[in-house]
Amino acid sequence: MKKLLLILSIMVAVVFSANHASAGGLDYWIKSITHKLWSSSSSDKDNKRTAVVGVKGFAQEEDSELYWKDGKLPTEEEVDDFSVAVDLIKEGKFDTAEKKLKAFLKDYPESPLADDAKEGLEALNSKNKEG
Repeated sequence: MKKLLLILSIMVAVVFSANHASAGGLDYWIKSITHKLWSSSSSDKDNKRTAVVGVKGFAQEEDSELYWKDGKLPTEEEVDDFSVAVDLIKEGKFDTAEKKLKAFLKDYPESPLADDAKEGLEALNSKNKEG
């Protein structure tokens, strides 16, 4: 009996997670990218909360720079152009948003947001396939 309940629970969890992932692809991408764009915005740098972590016994270098993934942040122009595409998606203008994301990748192929633009295009494509 316990094995049957365990198997049923696992089946329900698998079905739920599969449905949730496929149905929420574009919605999840929009939420995560909106947060990312907000956190990379240069206009609010002074009002951000930050955290510092130390390791006991590890000496801190005096002139060390903060580490950023890939070593660079997107420019304000990149963020603005990318935000236009995200706003178009939020408005339901998927065809125009797809064109904007493709133009973004063409204009800024080395941008830290390039992978996010590719993910957005994938999410749009899966949304179009769903109907």
